[in-house]
Amino acid sequence: MAADAIEGGRAAIIRPEVRRRLVAAAVGMGLRPFDANLVIAIVQDDARSAGEAARIVASGATRDATSRLTLVRPAQPANKRSFPVRLVLAAIVAGIAASIAFARWIMSG
Repeated sequence: MAADAIEGGRAAIIRPEVRRRLVAAAVGMGLRPFDANLVIAIVQDDARSAGEAARIVASGATRDATSRLTLVRPAQPANKRSFPVRLVLAAIVAGIAASIAFARWIMSG
């Protein structure tokens, strides 16, 4: 995704709004923002120095970039919350409804 977002040929520019979208997508895939930015920097550096390195591998990155990408911490699945949000919201709504019903019962009689 980072390689596809590069503009400007060897200048290897990624506009700020595009970078933010890339980082958000990477975080959604389980990378930390730091690691996402590291991947972007490695890909940009590879594009800038591609003229020097004619060792292109199948992924489109040079072997040097591919080896540097191994430094990035692997993506982790999104942490599961200890309590699912929907369950907590349902419990709150049920509690409010029960409180209202109890208050009406007390006031009616």
